[in-house]
Amino acid sequence: MREVVLKFFKGKRGNVISRLSSGKIALVNKNSEIQPKVGEKWVCKINFEKERFAVITPIEKIVKVTVTVKKFEQYKCGCKKQYDVKQETIEVKESELSEIQKQKEREEITFTWNYYCDNCCKKIRYSCGHEIKITSEKGGTKVVDVPCSDCITQEYLKSVEQRTKELRAKENSLEQEIRKIMSEIESLRKQCVIEIPMVIKKPVPGSCIVGYEKIWLKPKCPYCNREINWGEVDNRGIIKCQCGAKYEYRYKSEWTEDAFNPGRHYEYRWLIDLKKEQEVKKQVEPLGQRLIELSEELEKVRKEIKETKKAIAQEIAKKYGIKIEKIETISEDKEQGRYRVHYNDRVTEILMDDGMPIIESDIPEEHKAVLSALFPYFT
Repeated sequence: MREVVLKFFKGKRGNVISRLSSGKIALVNKNSEIQPKVGEKWVCKINFEKERFAVITPIEKIVKVTVTVKKFEQYKCGCKKQYDVKQETIEVKESELSEIQKQKEREEITFTWNYYCDNCCKKIRYSCGHEIKITSEKGGTKVVDVPCSDCITQEYLKSVEQRTKELRAKENSLEQEIRKIMSEIESLRKQCVIEIPMVIKKPVPGSCIVGYEKIWLKPKCPYCNREINWGEVDNRGIIKCQCGAKYEYRYKSEWTEDAFNPGRHYEYRWLIDLKKEQEVKKQVEPLGQRLIELSEELEKVRKEIKETKKAIAQEIAKKYGIKIEKIETISEDKEQGRYRVHYNDRVTEILMDDGMPIIESDIPEEHKAVLSALFPYFT
C-alpha cells in the first residue's frame, strides 16, 4: 500500500473527503479510528482504488510549526558567515514535531563561494599601515617594507604639485594670452562681415504657397548706405556697389540630424567687405605671428611638465627599489593597452584597463605596489 499526503475538505453530501493527484475522490475508510477534520492534512495509506474513487486510511497528521531559519554563505576554506535570519512556517509530521521544537532554529547554506573568507585569506600589510586581502589565496599576513599603491600615488601627486607649480602657472598664463589674442583676431575678422538678413513670411490663406517662405533682404553698404543687390554676383563671386565698394558673396548650407529631429536645414548668407578685409589683414598679421610664438612656447612648457612628471615617477620608483630599464609596447589600445616592462633584471607584462594597470606576472608584492601606482606616469 502506498502512502500519500492529502488535505481534507467538505464534500457535497456533507462528509469529509479528499482528492488524489489523479483527480479521484478519496473516501475515509469506515473502519478507520481517525476521522480528519476539514482543512487538515494527513499522511494516508490507500486501501484500494476504483475507477472513480479510492478508499484511504489516515495514519499521521501533518502540522505547521514556526522555526527560526539562519541563512549562511560558505567559503572555500569551510568558514560560514550569516547574512540573514527569518521566521519560516514549515509542515512536518506530528511525530517529528517534538524534535523540531527542540532545535528551535535551523541553518541553511545558500551560497558557496570559490574564495577564502577575510580571516583565512592571504593578507598584505604595507609600511604605511594599510592592508589588502587576497581572497583567491590562503595564508597568513605578509609584511612588506613599501607603502601601498594608494599612498605611493598620493606621494607622487604631492611631489608633482610642488615641483611643477611654476610651470603650471606659466602654462595658464600662456593659455589665457592665446585665448585673448584669438578673441581679438575673431573680433577683427567680424568687422569685415556684413550679414544678409532673412525674414520668414507666413503663407497667405487661399494662396498656392504651402508652408513658410524664406525671404533674403538686401543689406546696406556701410560707405554709401545704398542697398547691395547681392543677387548680381559675377563669375568670381564679387559684387560691386554703385559707390565702388567691392564685396565677396559667401553661402553655407548644412543639415543637422539626431535621434529627436529627423533633419533640419540651415542656410547662411553673408558678404565680405574686401576693402575692410585688407585693413584687417594688416592688424591680424602681427597678432597671428605672436600667436605662433605663444603656441610654440606653450608646447615647450607642456613638454617640460611631462618630462618632470616622468622624472618624479622614476625617482619615487627608485626610492622603493624599482629601476625601470625599458618599456615595450605590445598593443597600444586606448581601452586595453598591453606593455612589457623591464626592471631590476626582471620582466613583467602590464595590461591597462580603462587607465588602471593590471599586473599579470607573478612578481613580489612590493614590486606590484610600486608599479601599480606609478606605471601610468611612465608612459
